[in-house]
Amino acid sequence: MKKYFFAAVSLALLSMFTNSSAKAEPGLRIGDKAPALDIEHWLSLGDDQFKPVKKFEANKVYIVEFWATWCGPCIMSMPHLAELQHQYADKGLQIISVTSDKPAAIAKLLEKEAKNANAPDKTYSDVTQHYCLASDPDESTQADYQDAARQTTIPSAFIVGRDGKIEWIGNPYGMDEPLQQIIEGTWDRQAFAVVFDDEQRVIDLQEQMNLIVQGIDNPNDPSVVAKALLPVVSKYERLITTPRVRQDITATRLDLMLTADPSNPELVTLYKELMANPAISPVFKHDTAWKVYEASMQTEKFNSEILQLSIDVIPSILSQLSEKSQPTVLDTLAHLQHRMGNTKLALETAEKAYQLSGEQPEYASFVKQLKKELSE
Repeated sequence: MKKYFFAAVSLALLSMFTNSSAKAEPGLRIGDKAPALDIEHWLSLGDDQFKPVKKFEANKVYIVEFWATWCGPCIMSMPHLAELQHQYADKGLQIISVTSDKPAAIAKLLEKEAKNANAPDKTYSDVTQHYCLASDPDESTQADYQDAARQTTIPSAFIVGRDGKIEWIGNPYGMDEPLQQIIEGTWDRQAFAVVFDDEQRVIDLQEQMNLIVQGIDNPNDPSVVAKALLPVVSKYERLITTPRVRQDITATRLDLMLTADPSNPELVTLYKELMANPAISPVFKHDTAWKVYEASMQTEKFNSEILQLSIDVIPSILSQLSEKSQPTVLDTLAHLQHRMGNTKLALETAEKAYQLSGEQPEYASFVKQLKKELSE
């Protein structure tokens, strides 16, 4: 099994459909009026500068953030929330951090030392005193926000604008720039709504893929599954306009086409399009080149043109990657060259990969295989 230096992303949708379950249609989108808060316990009120919130006041900006005591990233982000509250306190910002955990678990966490906090904050209790910390054990607020917007991970944040409408939804680690623009009045809510709606369409696609697979007589045959999924993936690829999201859908279609019929001549056109796109990362291009190699090993009818395209793309991405990554990329190139029948050149490339890796064992086996073939 090849060892990758990156996380493959283009099959993210395909790998998820077997475990996903149908969810309700999204009930909360960008630009919608923010639901009123129904919070049971207010544990801190931002150094007593705030009051409990039910309805959002005009001309104020709110962050409604969801966390849990067992969520490491949630806890690590607490000092940053405190910093944001201090930074924008005079701009009308109020941060409300909500958990559904039991009081005992919350109290235990708040007693712990906050190693990543700024002095003089010693514990997480000290940190969270700077903004509003709340407990909502009946999960009604989570239902109105997290569930309604189909957000399945935490930490998760919702920014409510000065008009009481949802401006932004996402991981709080990525909200600094949107928050600044919302505070300054330069935020393009409509543009972000397009991105968010495309991300919601990906969820719709996952659900439809799940339903399709459930109706297949032989779901253990990858080619059968791929052929069944291609029409719906192609449909959503046409619907989605956000480049980043569309790229993932296009990559998924490529994966499905490779699995359904590696000899399909349309693969060449699609592959050329992806590899020529400068917006696509070199890591993604390498990942795809390796998938092409793997797919070619599953059939004798594989189109050699797409293999050659994979070989041609490697030199262009090699210089864009770190030295640590280069042995893996060269190893991929060696495999592709071998698949095309050029064993001598493949050996030269494989030996270079082996040397650059510091003579790691994982690269030695292919070198040994190629030497044996040339000696026979």
